[in-house]
Amino acid sequence: ATPLRAKGAADTLGAGTAKALPGKAKCGERLCTMCPLGGFLGQNEIPRVAGQNFAYIVKELTAFKARTRTNDAGNMTSVANTLSAQDIENLAHYLVGL
Repeated sequence: ATPLRAKGAADTLGAGTAKALPGKAKCGERLCTMCPLGGFLGQNEIPRVAGQNFAYIVKELTAFKARTRTNDAGNMTSVANTLSAQDIENLAHYLVGL
């Protein structure tokens, strides 16, 4: 089954699309690959985020930012706290396409 995506996301999927490029840049700024490793494939208790559903990524990053998801020893919470809503959307566009 095809995962559900946010309205309007279908034409913007892919790590190289215009909406994904700012997300890729933000990953570089935040050293995002340190925990889930290169390619965002995950390791040990760190889940894979590459190719996840757009709405799921937005929801989880927003939850870390709002501190309603806290099962990360503070790592994702501290990173997400620095992200704007637009950053979160851009990251989701990037990660969906990996």
